[in-house]
Amino acid sequence: MRIVSLIPSATEFVALLGASDDLVGVSHECDWPPGIGDDLPRLTDPRVDPEASSGEIDDSIRDLLETGLSIYQLDADRLAELDPDVVITQDQCDVCAVGLDQVERALCEHVGSDVRVVSLQPDRLEPALDAVQQIATALEQPDRGRYLRRELEQGLERAVAEVPDDEPAPTVCPIEWTDPLMVAGHWMPELIERAGGDYDLAEPGGPSQTVTFETIQEQAPDVIAVMPCGFDRLRAAEEVDTLAEHDGWEELEAVREQRVHPVDGHQYFNRSGPRLVDSLSLLVELLWPHRDHPEVRIEELLPHPERFEL
Repeated sequence: MRIVSLIPSATEFVALLGASDDLVGVSHECDWPPGIGDDLPRLTDPRVDPEASSGEIDDSIRDLLETGLSIYQLDADRLAELDPDVVITQDQCDVCAVGLDQVERALCEHVGSDVRVVSLQPDRLEPALDAVQQIATALEQPDRGRYLRRELEQGLERAVAEVPDDEPAPTVCPIEWTDPLMVAGHWMPELIERAGGDYDLAEPGGPSQTVTFETIQEQAPDVIAVMPCGFDRLRAAEEVDTLAEHDGWEELEAVREQRVHPVDGHQYFNRSGPRLVDSLSLLVELLWPHRDHPEVRIEELLPHPERFEL
């Protein structure tokens, strides 16, 4: 089976299913497990400069959307040359990855009609992890999908095994963008709740929200996690300087108590794949640093032959 994955979370699921060798093309962001896709065609490319400032990136995205252009280019000719059996994409966010409409147009114009298209819609935690079953079914491995879905749920449970239920829940502010200021939606409210935190600036399953700095002041967070979409931890740390330009930043409880944490949103919190288990584990460590917690990492679930003797 010839697989094209156009979103990094799907590529991670393909790896967990033991089907990495069946990949024939990936997106420009597919980078986990390490080395995956290094020798494969990269079929997407962003139309914005990822090295620009947060404000400049936001302006570029808005300009593209207003003119009806996609934020990402899809190499439709190369896609046709690869002759895939399965193409995995998403229908959740045109800012995050190539959208379903763009993929369907490319397939209609360049590829035959017998290609199986898997479109993921990970708006909440459960659908994000259920994607492994969708992908496994398309790859004709439904038993493996069900097995790994159970393993992912058990990973979530292990991650929160030592979360205290006898202490006040810390108020958490997950900042997904700094200019304009945005707080995280989709699966983040559920992750924070599972980690024992309190967060009400966005609805579970709802979009990320643009907020004013005054809103964050009113929230008075105990913990601020800076997780700009698409940025690694070092870039997130640089974005803290942007946040510090707001009048009143130094007076925030989280700042005074040194509980402002830049994290790797690109690899973890922004990515709706199996490493949401890792994200929950990391979040627990941030919220309850004085407690001992099991370190849960998704590498434990990478396939070994004995795992699939079902």
